[in-house]
Amino acid sequence: MTDRIDMIRSGIYGVCVGDALGVPAEFRSRESLKREPISEMSGGGTYGQPEGTWSDDGSLTLCLAQSIGETGGVHAHDIMERFLDWYENGKYSPWGERFDCGIATAQALYRYKEGVEPVLCGGNKVSSNGNGSLMRILPAAYYLYFRFGADLTKSRKAMDIVHKASALTHRHAIALSACGIYANIAVRLMEGVDRETAVRDGAGAALGWYRRHEKFAEALPIWERIRDTDSLAELPETEIKSGGYVADTLTAALWCFLTTGSYRDCVLTAVNLGEDTDTTAAVAGGLAGLAYGYGDIPKSWLAALKGKPVIEEACTSLLRGMEGKAPENGACGVNTEKEAQAAYMLRENLKEAKADRTREKIIVMGGSFHPPTIAHFKLLQAAADAVGADKGIFAPASGKYIEHKLKRSEPSCKLMTDELRIQMLEAVCREDPRFSVETGEMGEDAGNHAYDTLCRVQKKYPNARIFYLAGCDKLQIMPRWRHIRELLEHFQVLTAARSGQKPETVIARSRFLYENCAGFLSFQMPDGTEGISSSRLRRCLRDHDEQARDMVTDEVWEILVEKGYADLDCISRFTGRYAFLGNFYDAPVEFGGIRYRNSEAAFQAQKCEDEEKRLWFAGLAPGRAKSLGGRVRLREDWEEVKTGLMLEIVRAKFTQNPELAEKLLATGGKRLVEGTTWNDTCWGIDIHTGKGENRLGKILMQVRDELKENQYFSS
Repeated sequence: MTDRIDMIRSGIYGVCVGDALGVPAEFRSRESLKREPISEMSGGGTYGQPEGTWSDDGSLTLCLAQSIGETGGVHAHDIMERFLDWYENGKYSPWGERFDCGIATAQALYRYKEGVEPVLCGGNKVSSNGNGSLMRILPAAYYLYFRFGADLTKSRKAMDIVHKASALTHRHAIALSACGIYANIAVRLMEGVDRETAVRDGAGAALGWYRRHEKFAEALPIWERIRDTDSLAELPETEIKSGGYVADTLTAALWCFLTTGSYRDCVLTAVNLGEDTDTTAAVAGGLAGLAYGYGDIPKSWLAALKGKPVIEEACTSLLRGMEGKAPENGACGVNTEKEAQAAYMLRENLKEAKADRTREKIIVMGGSFHPPTIAHFKLLQAAADAVGADKGIFAPASGKYIEHKLKRSEPSCKLMTDELRIQMLEAVCREDPRFSVETGEMGEDAGNHAYDTLCRVQKKYPNARIFYLAGCDKLQIMPRWRHIRELLEHFQVLTAARSGQKPETVIARSRFLYENCAGFLSFQMPDGTEGISSSRLRRCLRDHDEQARDMVTDEVWEILVEKGYADLDCISRFTGRYAFLGNFYDAPVEFGGIRYRNSEAAFQAQKCEDEEKRLWFAGLAPGRAKSLGGRVRLREDWEEVKTGLMLEIVRAKFTQNPELAEKLLATGGKRLVEGTTWNDTCWGIDIHTGKGENRLGKILMQVRDELKENQYFSS
């Protein structure tokens, strides 16, 4: 036990001490820190906090550690509830008060409060790749090491768990892979592997795994610098960035770790890089703590560290979870007897409801139904069968509510009209004569109107017994509903397990839900619903993914096709698996005698007539190249030559990178359209207005045709 608790303390304290060391210097420039470097634990600075105060990096790490310890696993809802407790109440912080929070994390918690599934709360845009999940991922690495050993890439489940823990706040491929690389290095350090070998083998194994999974193709070029750890360690400090971008943070942390020989030197080097000082030091500190041990952390720093009882509790809790002394069921400090009692009550309530033949029974299912899926139909059908209901009613939310919700989670999503949603729901109802649509909520303002909807149904059917159908994920947020007490006083809630969460577990860990257990019933989740949701269907429709067809009924599919929402013969978003189609994809291109890092840099460079100025663009990332291209003086014939130059550069990109040519050919005969949200109507088509010339899409199809012809004649 001593070895295990020491291992846990080494990493967790490594994170918190590094965080506390960096807090006073956060946002200071590297130049100012060279003039006045940080050399000891101090206070004041950016937030005016006492010395030894750790921030969100430490707090969210402790949230995750405590959750894993008390639940025996990585349980999304439990983790998010703890994050929320920290955000709103200051729990898991040294003073019981939060003073810092990243934008992406705050947005994810807002989405969670709005009822979004936890693993979908994290931002998935390129711009969402802050370091907020990397800085807190270490406790997940402990859990995975104890369960899967020192090579997580041997288990798909292990890698999925890392990504799940990240996705709660950051779910873009770059952020997910950063966490995966870090975790694979950390577990090797836990195994006792030396520093250089742990980084080389851990990063190498993770990158090898990501190369085998197409979802991460967009992220791979970002990690080019860490593939060769010897070269990384030899980079001068001027080549190391230390801002909030997750790739910069991980690269900087590994550089600090590889170029120093003690915990003290590692975290001081990290802090004195400047900018996001606390996070760089926390990420580097976790690795340094594991490598050099708890005893190598300066005693004076540990003495100055605030909130040690909170850290100690998280460490000992994590140890209990690792040793199997916590229930493997997702409960938050809940004993099995309490959970068993909740399960018994749910079963008995269901038996009583099914046996009740004294009055009509009606199931009401609320939701956005944007659009309705086969899972909605199967859930309502299974719920109706479970209690012997006479009627099932879909109660769609108002368009205003959906618009409000999508603005936060999917701002580029095209809003479906209320009429279209009703049309599709009516089509679903034709599959079962018991079903109908209640549209009373559609005229309401944005907000939760479950109670009002149930009252309307009760008024229409005064003698009926009404049940509200809610997924297990909804139970998590029900105690915060405005009229939840009235709802449970007059109606009952019918629920089923979802995403691995059992209703009895959720109810047992909430005092309010447990005290009102008489208002809940549970039934068996029907087959064929796992992984299907409106949000996933929207993504599949947007990406023209054939899986969309299997997520809806036949009649709903026909409506989606008729209204232009479903088109499997087109690729309109150059993201995810199709990111390689865009110019921002990092693939080297040699053009005009200069080798560029990507086609965007090559294209922007052509705006300059002077070859010396074109060389400025050679090593630039796509975003920086575009920014610089917007500031240079344009050659006089730019408007006449730009389309031809784009064709030549795109052609060079695919002929010089055979693996990309294969991917382009694999798109078959699908139309390629660069759907844009940034008002680019020259190279793409604005997804909101449908206007645009789509020059890039046309060029890509031309190059594809050329590749097909060459393939034909060479075979």
